[in-house]
Parts: sequence; C-alpha cells; structure tokens
Amino acid sequence: IGMRTREEDFVSRLFVASTHAYIMIFSDRGRVYWLKVHAIPDVGPDGRGKAIANLISMEPGERIAAMIATKEFDPDKLVVMGTRRGVVKKTALAAFSNPRAGGIIAMRVEEDDAVMEVQLSDGAGEIFIGTRSGKAIRFRESDVRSLGRTTYGVRGIALREDDTVVAMEVL
Repeated sequence: IGMRTREEDFVSRLFVASTHAYIMIFSDRGRVYWLKVHAIPDVGPDGRGKAIANLISMEPGERIAAMIATKEFDPDKLVVMGTRRGVVKKTALAAFSNPRAGGIIAMRVEEDDAVMEVQLSDGAGEIFIGTRSGKAIRFRESDVRSLGRTTYGVRGIALREDDTVVAMEVL
C-alpha cells in the first residue's frame, strides 16, 4: 500500500522528486505556486496525506490543474500549457525561477476558459490535443512560438461551440 484513499479519491499521477526539488502547482486560472518537497508533511503508507490546497495560499475559487516537479530551472526546458478552449502556450522554464508565496501569473486565461494541462518539454517534441467530441490534432512543438509569462497563448485547435479539450500531451 502506497497510500490510503477515500471512496471518492483516486491516485492520478505519481512522480519522483528529491527533497530539494520544487513542485510547481498550476491553477486553472493560470497562476503557478511553488512548494518545496521538504515542506510536504511526512505520512506513513496507511496515512491519507494532506490536501495540497492547504499547503499553499491559492486565491478563492482556484482549483489545481496540474503539477510538475523540477530541481533546476533549466533555460533549455520549456513549460507547455493547454486550456479547455484549445489555447496552447509555451514558456521557458527559467521564467518561473523566482518563487513567490502568493504565486505568479503563468498564463493569462479568458473568463470562460481554464488551464487543464501543463507539461515539461525540451522543445523538440510534438503536441497532441483531443476534444470531447472526438476531434484531435497533432503538431510539432516548434510550430508554437515561445511566449512570456503574462501572455495568453495561441490557438492549438479550433473548436465548435459545444466542444472542449479533454486532453493534451507533449509527445
């Protein structure tokens, strides 16, 4: 047993990080928060752990969209973000190297949109986006230009009125 869960809970992602690494926590509103791995309370395998939202100071109404672990803010690495309305943004990981307790803007997001996936990349891969109605697109990551932290991003996929993005992967 690695972790006890409640009936409505499930483990969706598992990653390995050293105690000196940062966990970057991205909210659905486009903000990023940092948490040092050593600041996470130790719990035995039978424990239930503690909600991450209780360990950082998120704004009211924000939800966690994605998390990535990094030890160094390598200038050659990129952060690729995707939203439910099909917007994609690529930013250098080094742009996130100055952690603040209250978080910073990682991506501007429209009111009717939300960040749904964030992944690390080396810039040489491809991006795959899938929608609820079965549409999909796959394109080179180099087709998306690198943008600053406080920008909106570019359209990754055109959606119909009733469709939303359900998955994005950096291949």
